[in-house]
Amino acid sequence: MGIESLYICGGAVWLNHSFRRLLGDKRNFNEMKMRLIFSLLLISILSCQQKRNLDLLQNPIYFDLGKTSEIVKSTQIKPEEYFVDSTTFGRKAFSKIEIFKYRVSTSDDDSVYGLIRFYSLRNKIWTLKNEFQYQKDGLTELDIEISDYNNDKYKDITFASAIAARGANEVRQLIIYDKKKDEIVFIKNSAYYPNLKYNSTLNCLDAMLFYGGVSTVFLEISGDSLLKFASVDVADGLSVSEYDKNGNEKLIYEDSIYKGEFPRFKNFKPIIEYGQEEYKLQL
Repeated sequence: MGIESLYICGGAVWLNHSFRRLLGDKRNFNEMKMRLIFSLLLISILSCQQKRNLDLLQNPIYFDLGKTSEIVKSTQIKPEEYFVDSTTFGRKAFSKIEIFKYRVSTSDDDSVYGLIRFYSLRNKIWTLKNEFQYQKDGLTELDIEISDYNNDKYKDITFASAIAARGANEVRQLIIYDKKKDEIVFIKNSAYYPNLKYNSTLNCLDAMLFYGGVSTVFLEISGDSLLKFASVDVADGLSVSEYDKNGNEKLIYEDSIYKGEFPRFKNFKPIIEYGQEEYKLQL
């Protein structure tokens, strides 16, 4: 499953809503056929527009190296960008994180890679605890943001890894500080959930996905991955779904006449938008 799912799944949500309305209203088959054709064209266009960025992220390298990046060693290049922090991230003054962005240009390819190193202060010496390498798009800067994403009172980090859907979907890589192991956790699938933020109402994360409509997805951190447990989808109406640990969807509410314009929700049961009062239904 690649990041194309932002668009394909989004188009599927929009198409699913359309079918529900068409079948429920018993409208003619030609209208349903035209919506199907339009939806397939929309998915195709969005996929082609983002192909270059998506190709870079389709097969990302997410693994613990345990040694210096072979790419950097072999090329002996200087980083295009460099970030270091030992005063805010993790345990202040006892944790240090370095993030490098390298551009490797050859006659056949122009690739951008990142290297992340985490150190812990032991006996006044910075000791390397773990290290990760990843593949990045060549357009965005790191744009580091430091914040607590799991409400454990220790700061975590995100940085920009790509931009999709003409800039509406900001894709960021999430790195969590694990206070028990005193190391970092590279969240492998955070690129699937753009516009990621901490949700203090539900003590979780939520993401906002733009496509033919818009979805707010509610997520919890499970190991080195984000697990979706609910979503509010606005596409030709509004629907609320819950998901089990296997990703199976259960539709719990639907409103075919909802007319919100790109809303983001901070709760799904009851339905509450950010910055607005509670929506009409107590679920």
